[in-house]
Amino acid sequence: MDRWSAPAGREQSRFPGAGGGLETPARERIAGVQADSYRYDFEPGAVAAWRARRFLKRRGLGRPPLPVALHLYSRGSPSKRWSPESATEVTRILEGQRFLVLGYKRDREHTRPLENLPNVTVTCAGMRAQAEMLRRCALFVGIDSGPRHVASAMGTPVLCLFGPRPKSLLPKFPNEEALEVNELCAPCFEETCPLGRDCMGQIRPERIAEAIRRMLIRSRSRTDGEQTSPANPKAPRR
Repeated sequence: MDRWSAPAGREQSRFPGAGGGLETPARERIAGVQADSYRYDFEPGAVAAWRARRFLKRRGLGRPPLPVALHLYSRGSPSKRWSPESATEVTRILEGQRFLVLGYKRDREHTRPLENLPNVTVTCAGMRAQAEMLRRCALFVGIDSGPRHVASAMGTPVLCLFGPRPKSLLPKFPNEEALEVNELCAPCFEETCPLGRDCMGQIRPERIAEAIRRMLIRSRSRTDGEQTSPANPKAPRR
């Protein structure tokens, strides 16, 4: 049985990004009420865990160093999309890092440019299996969409890229950082840019790569501390 847990006294939603509690912080902040951070827990199930482990193991991603997950595409909001060209440049800058790109079969054209990169693996698995893969990633990097919420639910640190919507009006998850567009017209809340601009393209690949480096160093330092702590003699198994 899937289990989503929300803070006591808050609305609850079965799936991240499906309304309910995840929209509450935006409404509260607009109303002048300070909303705290959110934490959701999700158990995809044994079958999804087995499929995720098998997929990652066959592609050499089943053991440390853990991959960084990327999510680029929004079907309903073109202005939120992270271009394959920008994501490709990030993987080239961080050529020693392995990446796992989350995609969908019907949107395959958007992730196809990354499929032949030497340090990139693309998955079009279902949501449950992708959730388990996210549990086994060092970091999630992507746009504000469903996979961002799932990554937080699985306890994976998040680097979210914000363009037409401001991060201040969206839920703040634990272990999350954000990069925003530096444009006078942003945020605009438009699904498609009326000016024809590549809004997300203003977040340069070099800036994204530097944020990934910083978050990975912090995450690995925290993991090393857990490994050497007397209260945690063994490393946590992912």
